[in-house]
Amino acid sequence: MRMERSSDGSRDESAGGSPPSAAADSAAGIEAFGGEREALVRLAYRFCWNWADAEDAVQSAFVIAAARSDQIRQSGKALAWLRSIVVRQSLERVRRAKRERRVQLATIRPAAAQCDRDPTAAGELASILRELLPLVPERPRVAVVLRHLEGMDYEELAAVMEIEPSTARVLVRNGRERLRELLLERYPEWAGEGRTP
Repeated sequence: MRMERSSDGSRDESAGGSPPSAAADSAAGIEAFGGEREALVRLAYRFCWNWADAEDAVQSAFVIAAARSDQIRQSGKALAWLRSIVVRQSLERVRRAKRERRVQLATIRPAAAQCDRDPTAAGELASILRELLPLVPERPRVAVVLRHLEGMDYEELAAVMEIEPSTARVLVRNGRERLRELLLERYPEWAGEGRTP
């Protein structure tokens, strides 16, 4: 027996066949986030630091989300769920690149960090973040990126990371502190100038 929805939303059991799939409804819901694609690519870029890898991570996230759309229990949390998939896919790409290259990230120094100019200029600051963020442990790094580079509040951040907001605050604080330590190690002249990195 097939159940169809009538125009008022009720189910009609008179037609033959199988019931409509909840997964199909959820997959349609995932497609509704196509408008978020640009923001999701930007989010992935914060971890990959490469636009092509960021695009690939988002595409993979959409494929995974469509395949697992039946896992969405509350439609209000679907975007946070999709963001968490994007973050995991981005981190996996970074891990895979590390394994393939077998390069210690600590030995990489961008040209901007080796010059004598003030490293606070916008382009150079981005280079410094690219250099130092991968050295912050993964969970605090994710929290710092979501909070300070993506501008999420602690509740959104907690939903994406699937943790409590209080835990999110601790991770952000720990990530900022580690980033500050790394910054002062690489740029000790900042300590004497009264700057708060």
